[in-house]
Amino acid sequence: KNKIVVDPAQLSLFDAIVTIADTAKITKDGAVVKNFSLKNSYICANLVVGSIAGKPRGTFENIYSDAIVESTGQFAGGLFGSLETGEGQTTTITNCWFDGSVHSSVGNAGGIIGYVKAETSKNNILSNCLVTGTVSSNGRYVGGLCGQICNGTPMLFEKCLADAALSG
Repeated sequence: KNKIVVDPAQLSLFDAIVTIADTAKITKDGAVVKNFSLKNSYICANLVVGSIAGKPRGTFENIYSDAIVESTGQFAGGLFGSLETGEGQTTTITNCWFDGSVHSSVGNAGGIIGYVKAETSKNNILSNCLVTGTVSSNGRYVGGLCGQICNGTPMLFEKCLADAALSG
């Protein structure tokens, strides 16, 4: 079995699921998560919430969720709440599908990621992803794939589709 190391500052619902399911290796530098489905779930938090992880780092491949995700604050994503990477770091999200509902009371709501900010020269990658659920907010920054991408953040989109109902 792989030893699972969790940084308590980055603890999220996903970390608990991984501990039970043993589907990924969590380290300080990132995760490798493959072939993971989350069905019929409700996740609500005040800030930085996603059905898979609040703040992802690493590689996420073949992920599906039809969860209801709600933030009473901001940064709500169908899969990930806030993608923030530092120099030399990159996160890759491939072959993912969100078919649930996302709502943020304040703002930054996205079908895959609520908020993206990177202080790196490397691209974060979103590839072959699909959103078919609903995304809404009482505030600003609502998007089918990402709610807000900060100015100057390197982000590469390849063959992604958002066929989501948006409001806000």
